[in-house]
Amino acid sequence: MQDRTKFIGASEAGKLMTGTPEEIHELWLIKSHQIPEPDLSDPKQCDNWFQVGLGNVTEEYHLAALKRIHTNIDVHPANGKTVAYSDDRIRATPDAYFSKAKQEVIDGVLDAKHTNSFSKPEQLYGRYYWQMQQQMLCCDLEHALISPIYGNKLGDLIQVEACYPDQMILVDRIQKFWEFVDNKQPPEFDTNETPAPRMPTAYRQIDLTDTNFGPDIELLAPTWIEKKAAKKEWEKVDKHIKGFMPEDVNEATGYGIKITRSKPSKSRPNGSVTIQAA
Repeated sequence: MQDRTKFIGASEAGKLMTGTPEEIHELWLIKSHQIPEPDLSDPKQCDNWFQVGLGNVTEEYHLAALKRIHTNIDVHPANGKTVAYSDDRIRATPDAYFSKAKQEVIDGVLDAKHTNSFSKPEQLYGRYYWQMQQQMLCCDLEHALISPIYGNKLGDLIQVEACYPDQMILVDRIQKFWEFVDNKQPPEFDTNETPAPRMPTAYRQIDLTDTNFGPDIELLAPTWIEKKAAKKEWEKVDKHIKGFMPEDVNEATGYGIKITRSKPSKSRPNGSVTIQAA
């Protein structure tokens, strides 16, 4: 087992580049041996311990599935091997590497991610941008792939390309962080100065006012905003009214509405309450 207090791993790069002051301070406390690193398998120490564990358990199958689905590339599991940059305090442990099918030259790093079903590719790209930059930097490679599982569905591969200027910004941030650790001074970073991830054209951002369909959006947007606010208010009132319904009443009418309670079930011991116009 490695002493993780002696280096910044790629999974910590995002926290150092875009984390809150509290997150960066906690990282400093860990690296300066003031608090122990949290046990990610302990529910009391890690809020998302189940997701972390699930990702670890499914990783082997995830990589095996990629081998069968993406026949144009070969997937080479890294088997937990850590690779260091010229500054040994900057390291990475890729999940795997990939190469063009039946070719020995490695083309890039590959990371398997298990996330929720509501995540979007552009969100994952931004979330793991700095982690993948550090992995490519340490492995001296120019390409990276993120393979996401959304809930229980395997998503398309997300490509990330090496950006040398951003990698040097990352190295500078890490080295300054270690100065704070060595001098036993709390770190002071303004993450607002961190450059935004260089999004590929597939995930570009646009200004609706500059598009040819902007006038149509301009007409619809106020209605969308108004109805969204009205829906929230309706849901609040609906919940409030249902709260008055006695548990021993199956039907109530009055004031133009009708409230009914369904029969009890295993999942709903008190039945389900609904409201409709009388």
